Amino acid sequence: MDDISRRAFLVTGLGALVSGCADKMRDPLFIEPSNTANRLTGRASGSHTPGLGPSSRIVRPRSAVSAPPIIARSAWADGAPIASRMDPMNGINAVTVHHEGMPYSVYCTAKRDVIRELRTVRTSHIGRMRAGDIGYHFIIDRAGRIWEGRPLRFQGAHVKDCNYHNIGVMVMGNFELQYPSKQQEATLTKVLGHLMARYRIPIRAVYPHRELGPTACPGRYLQPYVDAFRRKT
Repeated sequence: MDDISRRAFLVTGLGALVSGCADKMRDPLFIEPSNTANRLTGRASGSHTPGLGPSSRIVRPRSAVSAPPIIARSAWADGAPIASRMDPMNGINAVTVHHEGMPYSVYCTAKRDVIRELRTVRTSHIGRMRAGDIGYHFIIDRAGRIWEGRPLRFQGAHVKDCNYHNIGVMVMGNFELQYPSKQQEATLTKVLGHLMARYRIPIRAVYPHRELGPTACPGRYLQPYVDAFRRKT
C-alpha cells in the first residue's frame, strides 16, 4: 500500500489502531498537573486496575529532575487540541506503553516522514474516535526521537476506561509485524525511567496496553522489552 492510499484508508475510518521546519525543543514533562482536583470519580465501571483510577493516590511531580529532549507538539501538529473533548489529567500515577499498531510496518526516520505519520494518526483519532487530539502524550520514532503528543495537562485517549492519571507513550511501528529499533528501545528506557522518577510512578504502575484491555498492543516484539524493563527496574 503506498503512502497516499494508506493515509486515505485511515482517515476514512477504516484503518485500525490497536487502542495508528526546525525543531522547537522544550520540556513538556515538567508541566504541573492542575491543582483544582486530586481525583476523577466515576470514570470507569467495575474494579480498578492497581495504580489507576479514582481510588489511587495522586502524586505531584518532583522538582529538578532532568528530562530527555522533546520535539514540541507545535513542530508537527496541524491543528490545536479540541479542549471540549478532553478531561484534565489532575495528577499522574501510571504510564502505559503502546505501539502505533497501524496495519503496516513503519520504518521512516526522516522528520518530514515522521510528521506525516503523526498527522495521519492524529487525524484518525480525531475523526474515528472523536478524540480531542492524538491519544498519546509522547511518541518515540524509529530514530529514537521523542515527540510531544497530547498536552500532558489533558487525559489521554489510549486505554479504554483507564486514561485517568495515566501517561500514554507510543512507540512508532506495528510490533506484531516488525521489531523496534535499538534507538527506540534506548529512548523508551530513558522516557520510562524519567517519568517514574519525576512522578514517583512505581514499577507496578508501568503497563503494556495489553494488561489493561483486550488487545495485542504493544505487540509481540515490543512486549518482551517491557517485561525485561520491569524485571530490571
